[in-house]
Amino acid sequence: MYTVLLPVDSDETRARQAVDVVTTLPIDPDKTEIVILNVFKEFDVADGDGGVVKSDELFDEDQFPESVQLAASVLEEHGFSPSVHREHGNVVETIIETADDVEADQIVMTGRTRSPVGKAIFGSTIQGVLSAADQPVTITLD
Repeated sequence: MYTVLLPVDSDETRARQAVDVVTTLPIDPDKTEIVILNVFKEFDVADGDGGVVKSDELFDEDQFPESVQLAASVLEEHGFSPSVHREHGNVVETIIETADDVEADQIVMTGRTRSPVGKAIFGSTIQGVLSAADQPVTITLD
């Protein structure tokens, strides 16, 4: 079984772009596992009353953004049976750990809209994944 990890944030346009890449890969839906991953970014912020709100207090592993539901739905329309996962933590580290955990053969990611000059430089998440991944990483930029 060939496994593709598809990290998806909350942006539906980028989710759709990443799914479009997956559906054009030369892979058989019956012999491919697609794992959609949404990472709830770890953070701490002051609450204005001298306290701190931690992201783990807000994290709900069952509360997926609509972008994840869209990605799963479109993949299902193309004959895939994707699984969805939601994790909490450092985005790059979580993507790499999940890729290793599911024994991903490939990671497919979408970058954010950038200026013409900015397109020559990837965002920090993509750069981090490119630097740390043991798997091939396919990136699409809009």
